[in-house]
Amino acid sequence: MRCAAVRFPPALLAVAALLGGCASEPPGAPAPAFTNPTPAEHTQRFFPIATGVHAVGCEECHGSTDTFTRVDCTGCHPQAEAAPFHVDVGGFQFLASGTETSSLCLRCHDDSQVHRIADHLPWILTPPPLDPGHKHYGASCLVCHPSPRADKPFTTDFTHRDCSPCHGRPEADAIHAGMAGYSYDTQVCLTCHANGGI
Repeated sequence: MRCAAVRFPPALLAVAALLGGCASEPPGAPAPAFTNPTPAEHTQRFFPIATGVHAVGCEECHGSTDTFTRVDCTGCHPQAEAAPFHVDVGGFQFLASGTETSSLCLRCHDDSQVHRIADHLPWILTPPPLDPGHKHYGASCLVCHPSPRADKPFTTDFTHRDCSPCHGRPEADAIHAGMAGYSYDTQVCLTCHANGGI
C-alpha cells in the first residue's frame, strides 16, 4: 500500500509552527525557545526584569538572536567595571565570549543580588589574618556551593554547602579521632566550625 504525500502551503506550516510555540505548557516546564515570557514569568523562571535596572528590552541582554537562548551581561557590565567589585570573589573570571562569561555571572547573580560576599555571614571572607575564616578567602565560591537550585537549575543553591571538596575524609577522620559527636558530614562540621575557623 502506498501512502499519498500531503502538501501544505508554506504559510499554513508557518502559522502552525507559531501556534505550537504559543500552546500552553505543563507547569514548571521550560518555555520553548521562541516564546516570549512576560516580565513576571521571566523574573520567576530566569532573571528579574519586571522592575529595577534590568527592566530593559529583550535585545539588551539577548542581542538580536531569534531564540533568546543566549545571554550576554557584558554589554552593560564590562570586565573593567565588574572586576573591581569581584576582588574578593574566588573563581571570578571573564571567559572568551560574553555568553560564556554570563553563564558564570548567572551562577551567582541569579536574582540580581550583588552583595554575596558582604552577606556571607557567619563566614566573613576577608584576607588573612583578619578573621577566623581567612583560610577560605579567595576559594572559589562554586567549590563550597556546588549544587544547582531546583527552581533555576542554571544557577547555584547557596543554601547548600559542602566541605568535602577541600577537606577529604581521611584527613578529617584523623584530625577528629576520638572526638564525641564527630561525623564526616558538612552539617555536623558547621556545628563546630560555624565561621570557618579551626
